[in-house]
Amino acid sequence: MQIGNIFIVDLDTDDRDMIKDIAAELKLPNVLKFFSSGRELIDHLAKTTEPPFIILCEVNLPTLDGFDLRKHLLVSANKKFHSVPFIFFSNKASNAQIQKAYDLSAHGFFLKPATYREMVSSFKVMIQYWQISCMPEKVTF
Repeated sequence: MQIGNIFIVDLDTDDRDMIKDIAAELKLPNVLKFFSSGRELIDHLAKTTEPPFIILCEVNLPTLDGFDLRKHLLVSANKKFHSVPFIFFSNKASNAQIQKAYDLSAHGFFLKPATYREMVSSFKVMIQYWQISCMPEKVTF
């Protein structure tokens, strides 16, 4: 079972609070780390040696959107982050945006549901899937 940190890149404080509540309700063992921008996540990853369990990313971010963040992580020389599941989790998206996400090798694209209960269900499915999915051994560089 995978239990590392869950990185959430989302500027919306209401969504952040809801995710905190959901994680508590689901009794997740993972530590949640929130980032307000793609740049903030990139800066954090440059300083850390431990890859997260999963990255949940809003598409619509200021300055560096979710797509540009994903591109940056894919071309990064630091390959330890390449196999980290990168999931887009957004309020809205066009079909073109969803296609673009998968063209960037996203591991999933979920729309944020309208209700709290639906959000709990979606979050539970996303996390449980990756908890039991086989992942490459962590590589140190």
